[in-house]
Amino acid sequence: MKVLLRNFLVLFRRFRLAMTLNVLGLSVAFTTFMVILMQWRYDTTFDEATPNSERIFRVDAMFGDRGQGAIISRPVAELFIQSSPHIQAGALLRPQGEDLLFKSEVGEGNLRSFKDVLFKAPPS
Repeated sequence: MKVLLRNFLVLFRRFRLAMTLNVLGLSVAFTTFMVILMQWRYDTTFDEATPNSERIFRVDAMFGDRGQGAIISRPVAELFIQSSPHIQAGALLRPQGEDLLFKSEVGEGNLRSFKDVLFKAPPS
């Protein structure tokens, strides 16, 4: 182990710029890989707590440089829902400002409500 460390230090002293560039490039590559892996994991597991989560899909639209969002018109959404007999149900969300009140039935007759940020406009 001492020999490897000594050789590494000799190479670092002799080729300082090349070693620095290699270490920086490797750290950027690992960081990029981790960011891509975290985004992929979020995309594939964001709804795992829901029963039958492997049967839930979301349709997104791309808006050039502004990113993506699940904003499509009602007729297009209804056509998409009716396009296959394998689609059992569909929902259309419409952003109404930044906060939206959600209500869900928990148990029999018990309603639970919570506010959540559905859409946050980018700063102008």
